[in-house]
Amino acid sequence: MSMVTEPSVLFLDEPTSGLDSFTSNETMALVHSLALSEGITICATIHSPSPYTFSLFESVLMLLRGEVVYFGPNDDRMLDYFKVRSV
Repeated sequence: MSMVTEPSVLFLDEPTSGLDSFTSNETMALVHSLALSEGITICATIHSPSPYTFSLFESVLMLLRGEVVYFGPNDDRMLDYFKVRSV
């Protein structure tokens, strides 16, 4: 994949919309490798990502009814955050 410019940030609005799960995962894997190889920050909106696609994100901003319910790393700290709040 080549880009006309060399952006430091790339905003993607629903890049997997209308794709089947296999193509969606392949698309996001390509976006992830682009981010790593080119040092680009990717900001993407994704509704109901597959577990594989979700695992590709390093940070997550999660909204519920327009309100931020989580903003932070995509790791065990996020799981702990929701475990504490679901009691």
